[in-house]
Amino acid sequence: MKTPQYHFFDGVLRTRRYRIRESEMREEAYQSLSRVGLASYAKEKPGKLSAGQQRLAEVARAYVGVPRFLLLDEPTSGLDTNEAQVLFNLLSEFQSEGLGIVLVEHRIRTAVQIADYIVVMDQGRVVSSGTPDEVRNAKTVIDAYLGGSSETK
Repeated sequence: MKTPQYHFFDGVLRTRRYRIRESEMREEAYQSLSRVGLASYAKEKPGKLSAGQQRLAEVARAYVGVPRFLLLDEPTSGLDTNEAQVLFNLLSEFQSEGLGIVLVEHRIRTAVQIADYIVVMDQGRVVSSGTPDEVRNAKTVIDAYLGGSSETK
């Protein structure tokens, strides 16, 4: 059972409730880092981690709060293909455990691996929506992203 949140004076006076809850929060953070494969880096400064590891640490920080949904905006930005795949594998695991994921992502080939439903936008306008297969085969998506005719833009 979690210790109740401590109050201002608990923190100032370093009461027993404060010490217990701080210890619990450290353990929760460590478990979250373990969940994303970063337990061995728990004492490292984030700046010493690779871009992929930093992104995993960001996901761990959000995950420690036991969310029902993760909202991620371009989580693979700046990552190489392997780092992006590691992140998407982790998100796929979260999803299979019942965690909802709302994702804004430009790596369409990778995103369709975990998406149940996709909305594709081009220049601020929805050009397609549906299942990954429906969107992948939509003429408007092909035109917008593969340089089709300008009539559909």
